[in-house]
Amino acid sequence: MKKFNIEDYDQVEDRIKKFYAEHQDGRITTKVIFQDGNRTMIKAYVYLSLEEQEKKCPKATGIAEEERVGIQKTKTGSEYEPVNFSSWTENCETSAIGRALANMNMSGNKRPSRQEMEKVQRYSQNTAQKTTQGTTKTGYLPMASESQVKYGRQLGIDVSKMTIAEASKAINEALKENGAPREELY
Repeated sequence: MKKFNIEDYDQVEDRIKKFYAEHQDGRITTKVIFQDGNRTMIKAYVYLSLEEQEKKCPKATGIAEEERVGIQKTKTGSEYEPVNFSSWTENCETSAIGRALANMNMSGNKRPSRQEMEKVQRYSQNTAQKTTQGTTKTGYLPMASESQVKYGRQLGIDVSKMTIAEASKAINEALKENGAPREELY
């Protein structure tokens, strides 16, 4: 992957400040358009005036997607909570706002925001780590949670090398085969 300097990208916070300084009656709103417990997609709407807001006619929109990740391990083996462990929806909203503002040409010296480029860094690191572990085909999908692995063991199946979605499907199939009602908990 081509190297980049994260400092070359402006923060969404700076774009928001610039927007409100230039558009006193402006408004930025967001809407969750998809969320399943593992992924969130949010659409941001940018209005320049009260009239645009009343007519529901935004000047620009932007969509972003983030996925929740589990506890990670450092190279030395200690565990840590990455930002998308607890704040994945908030990160998604920030990215959507940044994209909407970029779509109306409020993007500083580069179109992607710093938050988007930080996401590129996160996925690049996750891809490298998980590819070397041989855990996923695509390399960046979140792996089965600890609770899924434990529940899978109780059912006699190993889901430790599956993604969250694959583990969910395997657990639900095992429950169905055993005559248990299908549960959509995982």
